[in-house]
Amino acid sequence: MDLSIIICCYRGEKTIEECLLSLCSQAYDKQKYEVIIVDDDSIDNSAERINSFLKKNKDQYPNFKYFKKENRGLSVARNFGVTKAKSDLISFIDEDAKADKDFVLNVISTFQSNSTINCLGGKVKLWNKHDYFAKIYHYGYFNAMMSNGAIIGTNMSFRKKFLNEVGGFIPEFDKRGDESALFFKAKSKLSKTVSDKIIIHHMQPNSKEIFFAIRNKNGSIQYLYEKLSLSYGFSILGIHIRPLFHFTFIILPILTIISSLISYVIFSIFFGLFLLIFMTRFFLLGHLTKPLKFLQKSEIKKSIKDYLFLSWIVVYGYFQEDLGYVRIKLFGK
Repeated sequence: MDLSIIICCYRGEKTIEECLLSLCSQAYDKQKYEVIIVDDDSIDNSAERINSFLKKNKDQYPNFKYFKKENRGLSVARNFGVTKAKSDLISFIDEDAKADKDFVLNVISTFQSNSTINCLGGKVKLWNKHDYFAKIYHYGYFNAMMSNGAIIGTNMSFRKKFLNEVGGFIPEFDKRGDESALFFKAKSKLSKTVSDKIIIHHMQPNSKEIFFAIRNKNGSIQYLYEKLSLSYGFSILGIHIRPLFHFTFIILPILTIISSLISYVIFSIFFGLFLLIFMTRFFLLGHLTKPLKFLQKSEIKKSIKDYLFLSWIVVYGYFQEDLGYVRIKLFGK
């Protein structure tokens, strides 16, 4: 088996069939790759949709396998999928994503062309291009991540040997961000690259409610930490220093907290500065690379409103997720 593709599904009834269909349509010998679907005890109709799809295609695609397990979170589901994989190369795709027809071919060929890499990322494009809020999220957040070489969880591949050596994904990160926790834990052994030829189309949140739920669990620190560790800078006592990052995300927040005990006016200045630097970078990284293509004049007011909403959500998510990384760094779990 040349490649094992693992899909961890939870409440994916709306997209799982198209995801599977995209993997049926690969420009690669269907006998040489497998698809492992791990249903994390979905409470919707995902199981029915998956079983129906597999029943219709069992003769043509016998290497598509379905497992349903108790709900223990994304990391445990991914580790479970790895134990079922027959290939030495493993790709992870979310249930709300679909692969380009050359996905399998390009993953395999990239690994074969470079025996030193053990982690491979690709490009994530927007699936639901006509949803306004999905565009805000994708171009403002995902594009910022990809422009800095981050590997997105919905399009990442590994050598199985590497995953086994580092002990797999960390169960404590049971919602989102488990790949960044893995990168943190395995940074001394990690050798990664990103290829624009490996393309996934991802369904982004299209409402504030869905976005809020994801950001609360996710936070932006997972991408920011990875960027910090692998970007240019200098080291002091083994700590990688990136001045702008540390000022914006460590020093400034500390000053903001301290100032809240001293003066409301000083607090407002520090917090406003932090918010301005953080969100201007976050927002403009995406929009300047896309020259505000999707913003019509009639949407400017709505865009400003969403900008303010995103500011609050991202800052809130940052502090929540950061606590998880502090725990890993201090206690190793």
